[in-house]
Amino acid sequence: MKMHPIGRELKLLASRFESIAGSELSPLGITAAQAQLLIILDNSTDTLMPQKKLEKAIGASQASVAGIISRLEAKELISCKRDGEDRRIQLIAITEKGNELCKPAFAALKIAEEKAFKNLSSEEKGFLLSLIAKANFEQA
Repeated sequence: MKMHPIGRELKLLASRFESIAGSELSPLGITAAQAQLLIILDNSTDTLMPQKKLEKAIGASQASVAGIISRLEAKELISCKRDGEDRRIQLIAITEKGNELCKPAFAALKIAEEKAFKNLSSEEKGFLLSLIAKANFEQA
């Protein structure tokens, strides 16, 4: 019986994309995950976003997001503070420096996506997105 390792292929695809995106973002000094977090903050209507909300938006664990936040804060691309009412909640804000990096980061990610999926037509890209959405990876 021949297996169809969809999960393995998706992981390889994600890994290859991360590599291409890393190459495109390298001149900016940030990773794909860091770019994603900055873009989410930049697009948010919230001036201060709780870390939990970022974790959900990125789809990453608390530990992973904490590491991304720590590195972005060290680069002065974001700022962090504790909620005044509940000190357990960390609130994240994009800085002016981080905001300025969003446009080139978005452009770099777009180039990475174009490179990664250059062999797919527009229709195939749309179909791929619809299949991913249909798979519904939300936890039961």
